[in-house]
Amino acid sequence: AENESADKCPVDHKNMTKDEIKKKMYDVYGQEIDPRNRMPVHGNELPSPGQTQRLSVERAQSTIPKSGSDGTWTYPSPQQFFNALNRKGKASDVEEDDMETVVQIHNKMNEKTWKEVLKWESYRHCECEDIKLKKFVGRPSDLSPTARMNTWMGRDPPFDRHDWTVDRCGKDVRYVIDYYYKDVQEDAGKDAERIHIHVRPALDSLESAYDRFMMKFSPPVGTPPSPGRTEPLANISGDPTLKESLTELKKQVSNAELDEQEFLALSALTSEKIRQISEEVGKKCDGLRQALEACEGEECEQVSVAANYCAASTICA
Repeated sequence: AENESADKCPVDHKNMTKDEIKKKMYDVYGQEIDPRNRMPVHGNELPSPGQTQRLSVERAQSTIPKSGSDGTWTYPSPQQFFNALNRKGKASDVEEDDMETVVQIHNKMNEKTWKEVLKWESYRHCECEDIKLKKFVGRPSDLSPTARMNTWMGRDPPFDRHDWTVDRCGKDVRYVIDYYYKDVQEDAGKDAERIHIHVRPALDSLESAYDRFMMKFSPPVGTPPSPGRTEPLANISGDPTLKESLTELKKQVSNAELDEQEFLALSALTSEKIRQISEEVGKKCDGLRQALEACEGEECEQVSVAANYCAASTICA
């Protein structure tokens, strides 16, 4: 009986629903791919046509917990990575000799990205201690609203974008990640350290919009606050020394430069005031929140921008 069950297909196709069958995805070559990471279900580790060197098929284990299992995500081998680049028509961008290094940089970027995600989760949602990565997708051709605004201001666009969906104790939360090259000297360090990673929750819900508001204007100092509790920023209006220093140096909150008046205004925020603002945003932007929950595809980005504008205009009113 043991051998009989081992020979059977692990997926019971007879009892699959129509929705489950529709969830199957294929690439342009007809290979079935995992919708969570857009990689082939059966990773091809054979050399690509025209390949001149043998590449490693060893796969490294990540530290990123995988939703639906007790294990962690496994990174592609250099051979799988090279084959994926070939399928996308991008193999000419790299040398076969460089694949080991390319994969190492890729893995380090993902590890660093996960640490940034955990910073958000531990600050605002530390009641869940079992955060896992459910799925991820690369969207290098799709500029996020933040990245688009940055390009309007003359900044370089990100070289890549990922959308990661996190399993927060049964609740799906999407994160948007933009990857930028740092403007540093060639000898400034390893390649992975020359990359700036901008991680934040996608504006798919008012809760995520509120998390972004809190992280920007009341970022964690030292250890994160307790769940549901918001620590007000220190009020410095009565300190002449700090006030004087503000006239000489601009204060920064989450990389946003503020002048003296703006900083003093933000320092007066209390948890009660922020709660009132959050309730007001909830009332005025509820229609957009419902639209975000119902939207699909490119429409979501437009609704997301509208929701962001609604929240911002309410907060700044």
